Amino acid sequence: GGARDPEQVAAAARLEAAYGELLRAKSRLEEEKGRLEREKEELGRRLESSVQEITRLRAARC
Repeated sequence: GGARDPEQVAAAARLEAAYGELLRAKSRLEEEKGRLEREKEELGRRLESSVQEITRLRAARC
């Protein structure tokens, strides 16, 4: 194959670097998403137990 000109080589290198950045950003977002989902589940459980506690207190008052 013919030698590629330096500009093409540089452009390809920039694209690869940008692609690597995107992949890293994507995996960071995936991690963050997982963390937020766990947090959401935890909050849901806490809300549920609060509702049960309120129900119990209301029942005890009557």
